[in-house]
Amino acid sequence: MKKRTSALTALCAAALCACLAGCAKEMTMEDLAGAPEGAAGAESREPAPGNASGTEDRKPDPADSGNAAGPAIADASASSEEAQLTLIAQNASLWLGDTSFGDTYQYAVTDLDQNGRLEILASSLQGTSLYTYSTFHEVNKTMDGLNSCPMTGLSEGNSQPDIQVSQAGGRFDPASGVRYYLFTDLLRNGAAEQYEFLHALFLSEGTVRIQPLGGASYLTAEDGTVSASYALADGTAIDEADFLTLSEDAFPGCEPFQASFCWIGGPDGTDPASLGESALQKELARSLAGFSTQ
Repeated sequence: MKKRTSALTALCAAALCACLAGCAKEMTMEDLAGAPEGAAGAESREPAPGNASGTEDRKPDPADSGNAAGPAIADASASSEEAQLTLIAQNASLWLGDTSFGDTYQYAVTDLDQNGRLEILASSLQGTSLYTYSTFHEVNKTMDGLNSCPMTGLSEGNSQPDIQVSQAGGRFDPASGVRYYLFTDLLRNGAAEQYEFLHALFLSEGTVRIQPLGGASYLTAEDGTVSASYALADGTAIDEADFLTLSEDAFPGCEPFQASFCWIGGPDGTDPASLGESALQKELARSLAGFSTQ
């Protein structure tokens, strides 16, 4: 039994390293400093055909076509939250998820980077593999449209962080002013393989940046024995204790905070696509009221 368990542990570690190699992309200093809003070269986040998550191929989402301006608000100079919510509601066609494949989306209004310009997040948890796909749109600087926020830090086609949560931990860097939101990403490959990845997500100059921190894999043998393996994003093996404190160790000198989110839509909520502009704006306002970073 001991020999079999050792073999399972080795297999578990190898599987985790393979997943991390596909998931993690080293963040350069240029990445951390931030790129100009709408910068070219940002990765497409459309799931690639035949990706390892086992999800179905997806039709390209028109909301991912780049920065787009929709109907302008009556007073383009207005920057109040109410005016921004009106703008987001008027531009619903840009951020509503594509449900033609049977996917269910949830939505949240946030101000992740605390720059005073709101974002609308659309997120879907897809398939039995628990594949997460999300888009981010932010009110532009002239307050007359929405920008589609590109995403960097993950290899194309990989599952994204599971952001559909009501609470998430975070770290605030007082030196740079960056707020890092900590999310996990749970994936399954059948009943015997489960993976847990820890990511830091932050919004900088209109780009959503993902910083992989590490991961864990859990493999179940035929006799029910579960073998766990843990590693940093670069594949360096760590133990369970280090994995549990990973978010604390990764951000020395940063201040902890707790983020709250209020998601609307989803299987148990009202589909925003079915609402008129006034009713949609009320739902968006409710979502914004539930967002905080303390």
